[in-house]
Amino acid sequence: FRRFAAMLPVMVLFGAAPGLVLPLAAQQGASGESAVRTVPNYRPNDLQPSYRLKENTDVRLRLQHLFRAPLAEVLEAPQTIYSQRDGNLPAMFQIRLSNNQPDKLYYAFVNRSYDEGGNIVYPVSSQGTYLIRRDLREDQIDQIKIFLNQNIGGRQSFIRISRPENGSYGMNLKNELEVVIFDRPVYLQVPISIPFEDILAMPLRQLLQLTSQTIDWSRLLSDPTLKEWQLVRQIPDQIRPLLYKIPEVEGAAMDLEGRFVDIQSGKRLNEAGLDSFGFAKWIADGVYRSHNNWKNEPLYLDIEQLKRPQIELRGENNPWSNNTQDPYFGLDWARAIAHALIAVERPTDSPANAGDVRELPFFRYLENIGYPIADLHA
Repeated sequence: FRRFAAMLPVMVLFGAAPGLVLPLAAQQGASGESAVRTVPNYRPNDLQPSYRLKENTDVRLRLQHLFRAPLAEVLEAPQTIYSQRDGNLPAMFQIRLSNNQPDKLYYAFVNRSYDEGGNIVYPVSSQGTYLIRRDLREDQIDQIKIFLNQNIGGRQSFIRISRPENGSYGMNLKNELEVVIFDRPVYLQVPISIPFEDILAMPLRQLLQLTSQTIDWSRLLSDPTLKEWQLVRQIPDQIRPLLYKIPEVEGAAMDLEGRFVDIQSGKRLNEAGLDSFGFAKWIADGVYRSHNNWKNEPLYLDIEQLKRPQIELRGENNPWSNNTQDPYFGLDWARAIAHALIAVERPTDSPANAGDVRELPFFRYLENIGYPIADLHA
């Protein structure tokens, strides 16, 4: 499956994970220094007005005196869940100490969330949660970390704002902002001239608006309740309960009549099952069949069409023969699946590489390979 997954990013089949999409907007310059740059030929837009982020501004405003209070007073502040007077969900406040960083203290403003069972929870990584770090040696707040989405697979997505080194209260130095999506930095060392103390109690939405000329938040955040995302979610939700019924059979897929056959020879198999290529086709067959079940057409994609070598697109410079062990076989197979699904809706305007995704801002595309597996989660 990993062999086939490496090819999948070359084309669009179903869509990306809801909530977060990724560019990389600040990279190392030629001199080695960090340089901010925006998406070529793209003007950053503001967030969609309909998307409301979770906020805890009201709680931060009520407790902002603790940011500069004596340490003894801060440590005595109790963990409390506050109702917010601005209409947002309740948020929990607590002081957190770090075993790994004994000279640091954290003010945590944690937004209410719900687990899969509908129970109220306060995970630190919930969207909009603020972790405000106080350096006990310098006796000042030096960092703000704002979670953009709850951790998925142990990977974090957040904004981090750092006070410049040697910065202190009253000094007019620019702070630096970075954005990390699923542990992958996408904006680095973005200077912001907003006073650090103003950011501490500023609404998250206002912070995003003030930085929207440099950071394209509309690409990083989207409304997970949109109908399009709901449709994307339905695919794995419907497939997951069926996985235990699908044994793995090397080189197997379903033919035009829905029979289990060997991909290479086309011979019918005595056992039911799929390999990674057959599994991808089986998912695509479901999408294809939903379009064609009322037409006088096959309900399954044609294996012979899918495995046809697409030499005109990727050349013939590979030393392997045309079989499922050939790395280019996966490329041809995935491209053909994408093309077949696109052609259902655009039969006269869908070249063989219509599903290729060659340009993603700040991702490195490799010709006829795609994108690194390490970037797929983001």
